[in-house]
Amino acid sequence: MSMAAAPPTRSSASRSSASRGSSSTTTSTPSGVKGTRTAGPVSSSSPTVQLDSAEFSTGSYVDRLFPDDASLEGVDVAAENLRRRLQAVTQDIRQLLRAQSNDNNKQQQAQDLEATKTAIGELYTRISEMKAKARTSERMVLDITQDIKSLDSAKRNLTHTTTTMKRLQMLIGAVGQLRHLKEQSKYYEASQLMQAIGGLREGFAGFGRVRQIAALNDSADALQRGLAGQAFQEVERGFDSQGMLIGDARVMRDACLCAEASLGVEQRDKFVAFYCDLQLRAYLAIFQLNDDVSQLENISRRYAWLRRILRNYSDDHAAVFPEHWRVGEALSRRFSETTRDQLGEIMATRDNISVEHLMSALSDTLAFEAQCNKKFAIVVKPTDESSQTVYVYEDGGEEAVTFTGAISCAFEPYMSIFIRGEHAKFDEMIRKFQREPLSIDNDPSLS
Repeated sequence: MSMAAAPPTRSSASRSSASRGSSSTTTSTPSGVKGTRTAGPVSSSSPTVQLDSAEFSTGSYVDRLFPDDASLEGVDVAAENLRRRLQAVTQDIRQLLRAQSNDNNKQQQAQDLEATKTAIGELYTRISEMKAKARTSERMVLDITQDIKSLDSAKRNLTHTTTTMKRLQMLIGAVGQLRHLKEQSKYYEASQLMQAIGGLREGFAGFGRVRQIAALNDSADALQRGLAGQAFQEVERGFDSQGMLIGDARVMRDACLCAEASLGVEQRDKFVAFYCDLQLRAYLAIFQLNDDVSQLENISRRYAWLRRILRNYSDDHAAVFPEHWRVGEALSRRFSETTRDQLGEIMATRDNISVEHLMSALSDTLAFEAQCNKKFAIVVKPTDESSQTVYVYEDGGEEAVTFTGAISCAFEPYMSIFIRGEHAKFDEMIRKFQREPLSIDNDPSLS
């Protein structure tokens, strides 16, 4: 009879003596086994063949264990012994495998640790090389950047120098052309050119110590002053002694623009003052202090004279002066100042001033001031502050000076005459009421 057994191993022979049973009972056993029945596992080896032998044969082994039918009674014991032997061998195998695995793991860990150390060393070496290369690259970049900065500075300086040289060349040409235009009295072209020269000279504001540029600036200044004086003479020749226009209005207007471009607002004020003085020369000749026409009762003639002069300006002289000069307004202001001074002197020298004449003159003056504000579009600017009144030009919003009070302020010191006159009227009315019975029916004005 045959029975399956556990696979043989070489280490099982050395452990066979430990797996044999220690207690025994008398029983019949198969041939080849002692006649005692053991409580432990039956020996699985024969005197000649070990279980871990390469020549082991399962059939022969079983036959030797159970040579006859009577020996089969110990099959359970033999099977239990074999099962225990199998468990022992299996446990040994597991321990050997675990030990081998631990050895392998330790060896692998050692190898891995060694490999890690080697990799770390290589990585450190590579990082060191990279840092060295990075430092080298950084030095190269700094060198290149420094070179770029130097080149950029050189380019910027070269560009600035080239621009300055071009502007200098243009300025030299413009000054020469301006000299030529001055000789030909081409005022309009000269005014345009002087604006360009002013823009070019701004670029040489920091070159005052350069002798050639300083000389060029002096030459340009002399030309501008000469042109301004020449333009003023052109306007002077354009009016006769009576203030009538005898010159070419277009040429005179170009001369005004040229003078303003050369010396600015100061020169413009000079032209306006000349024209106002010229026009008011006749006014001062007509309205002298001691003449009857200059007295308060004839003040309306003064305002009529100015209206005629302003009409003459609008018709003939407005083409001479640029519109933004506001020459008509300036003439009216000069007239107002002159008239105010004359009226103040007249009222100061007269002993008896008629209340009727005083109030009539004041009424005409206030009407004239209101007409001037309207004519020159001077209005009150809307503002949240009620304590201060601001006047502006209606067309552009530029701040202006009102005509209100320009002449009428001369009457303020003499308003006591009006007050005394009113007192006299009230006294006369009271005396009249005292003499005559009060009757509204007879005199409706009394109501």
